[in-house]
Amino acid sequence: MFTHSRCILGETSATLSLTSRIKLNDGNSIPIFGLGLYRQEASTVTANIVAKATELGYRLFDTAEVYENEQQTGDGLKAAQVKPSREEIFISTKVFTTEGGRHHFLQTFEQSLKKLQVDYIDLYFIHSPQGGHVLEVYDA
Repeated sequence: MFTHSRCILGETSATLSLTSRIKLNDGNSIPIFGLGLYRQEASTVTANIVAKATELGYRLFDTAEVYENEQQTGDGLKAAQVKPSREEIFISTKVFTTEGGRHHFLQTFEQSLKKLQVDYIDLYFIHSPQGGHVLEVYDA
């Protein structure tokens, strides 16, 4: 599928696929390819996209609380015909700092876990760090 892998994988000549991962310095690995999910007009569109993408081999999904797509992302992962283990899936999501400080950050994190229907989030971004609560959020 992908033949120019030297820049990502060093000296290996392995062919890349949607399920290819790169090993991090701490021994963990992360999918090389991911799907960024933005807002969709119909609530079922994101779930359908995530389900199909999972079936095709995508394992990294990037969402955000402000995109209002976390619930649909979780629904799509549950609906997929292919059921990778949770450890194979990499989920990133984001929180805005303009809404509030530490309490808002922690509350939003817990809500994201529920909406995504997972026990943990692999990568949690501070989305567009601006506003009066940035330092409080960094502290959380």
